[in-house]
Amino acid sequence: MFNEIKRVFIGPLPSSSKSLGGATMKNKTFLEYLNKNQIPVYSVNTDNWRNKALYIFVSLFYCVVIRRSKCIMLSTASDSALSFLKYFGPLLKKDQNLYYIVIGGTIGEKAQKRKYVVSLLRKCSRIFVETSMIKQQLDSVGINNVFVTPNFKSFNFKPKTNNYVPPKTEIKCYFLARVCKEKGTELAIEAIEQVNCQLKNNILTLDIYGPIEKGYETRFKKIILDSEEIEYKGIIDLSNEKNYAILSRYDLMLFPTFWHGEGFPGTIIDSFIAGVPIYASDWSYNSEIIEDGSTGRIFKANDVDSIVQTLVNDIKQPNIWLDMRKNCVEEAQKYHVDNVIPKMLEHINNNNEFVTGQR
Repeated sequence: MFNEIKRVFIGPLPSSSKSLGGATMKNKTFLEYLNKNQIPVYSVNTDNWRNKALYIFVSLFYCVVIRRSKCIMLSTASDSALSFLKYFGPLLKKDQNLYYIVIGGTIGEKAQKRKYVVSLLRKCSRIFVETSMIKQQLDSVGINNVFVTPNFKSFNFKPKTNNYVPPKTEIKCYFLARVCKEKGTELAIEAIEQVNCQLKNNILTLDIYGPIEKGYETRFKKIILDSEEIEYKGIIDLSNEKNYAILSRYDLMLFPTFWHGEGFPGTIIDSFIAGVPIYASDWSYNSEIIEDGSTGRIFKANDVDSIVQTLVNDIKQPNIWLDMRKNCVEEAQKYHVDNVIPKMLEHINNNNEFVTGQR
């Protein structure tokens, strides 16, 4: 297999339900697209890298240095990407092209604050970022080989938005992300409880989906133990498209994240696909992705009062959710793999990296 390597893909891939996350699912979708289009790639799975560091290093050294793969695709969080560039960047030959597919939203800020990050990024032939704001940050420090390619999903599901009836009694909300404080789990719970208290009834319910962060489970279970409005529903597998139908039964999605590494959350696309408006914090790049009043609402970050006020205002006019749902379904098409990945491959294929079937 090693003797046949022309292209190598480096990044985390899902190996179990515990490793399902935004980065692993994005990379899995990308490789499935290449395979579907008969573009063979050798992948180095960096998920859970601490338990297999030696194997990963040997694999990278063999692919990059010994076999001199001409097309190297790096799709990891910024810290991992910078480590690769630090150790393997100086070993790259002129005929080797490195394509950095950015995951997360911190690489632009790091480049603005640290000159050595800029020097490392100059080793990349192309850099693909998920938002215009990240591109602007990199442009400002002289990195001009940057292209905006948003997060993407593969899907065929289409919700029946015309059948939606705005709720008059119970309003069903969900939270879909890694379950931890920084993703806004506790803010979402507190906001639901405060709205119900303010309106003097349990009009809002919140179902929570996602893997619980290691070390957070005890605290989380204690928080929701005595709540009638909050329920943990476990991990929802959206590779099974029937599960989008479950999400489409909800009225809105709460996403009050303040996680420092937030980039273009895949959970936003999932809600677009399901046709569910997203109520999200004005954090990182959320306001670039969600149009306030059209595909959801934007409220102040890390501010439960802002969440409560936004919800209370819209509960009084639930008919707005019908138009929002239709807008979300239309917006989802922008992020379908067939509308995103081909544009990325055009930039890569300027160097003739993707001749179908060629190894």
